[in-house]
Amino acid sequence: MSMNQPDRTYLYEINAQEFASSDDTQTPQQLKAQAGIDPTHVVFRVDQNAPGEQLDDATPINLSGRQVECFYAIPREDAQERPHFKLNIDGQRYESVRPDVTGDDIKRIAGVPANALLFQEGRTGSDQRIEDSTHVNLARPGTESFYTSLPADNGSVAAPPRGPIDAQFAALQQGYPDAELTHQPDGTTWIRVPGVPLTPAWAEARATVKFVVPNGYPAAPLDCFWAERPLTLRTGAAPANSGQNAPFPTDLWFSYHVQGWSPTENSLLTYVGVIRQRLNAGN
Repeated sequence: MSMNQPDRTYLYEINAQEFASSDDTQTPQQLKAQAGIDPTHVVFRVDQNAPGEQLDDATPINLSGRQVECFYAIPREDAQERPHFKLNIDGQRYESVRPDVTGDDIKRIAGVPANALLFQEGRTGSDQRIEDSTHVNLARPGTESFYTSLPADNGSVAAPPRGPIDAQFAALQQGYPDAELTHQPDGTTWIRVPGVPLTPAWAEARATVKFVVPNGYPAAPLDCFWAERPLTLRTGAAPANSGQNAPFPTDLWFSYHVQGWSPTENSLLTYVGVIRQRLNAGN
């Protein structure tokens, strides 16, 4: 290096985060150390159309090319097969062969209109609007979830529906105006429905029921439900197949399973009908 030439910085990305090196040649082991990544992870070079080349820890990498070199690192046990990165879009599961995708890539994967608005569900905070050029890292532990909404006629992006769950919840509220929806940090959704009418077999005239919408809904079916106490049979006997269970341990849990769930024909509203059918049995 010339005495009058300033030191050069060489940029690279690993797991969609940018770092800089003063040396134009680095090994994957050195890249992981600088990025604070578990040294046992396996490093792949990112390719635009495929998962990319797996690199040995001692492989020298030239960072002085015209483009910024991109890599991703994953646990060794996840690298036994050619990795595909999972993502959830509008309640459906998809896969990408690349860990670094843009908003435009995500919409193409899901086959949604190019003018659709795309949002990423926050794991612990608020959701984020994803522009077509925004880069998203799919190599993080867990599955990233997204939802789409077509823009309003005036181009407004305020209060977009959150995929099929919010759209179906709006229909549920037509029949049960006091129903409540709470999105949880783990990606599930809790539904609370007051005012469900009961038959004379019960001591109470109405019940408040709750159920959990799982990750992957509507492909993943709804299962079981809870009823807020008091809920007692007029005979004084305990309801069949009931007890206590998380996430509502103080409520009465009903072990009740839907047979033949159809993600295209069933909805949150029809599931409340399933719950009513179980309670109408009066046992």
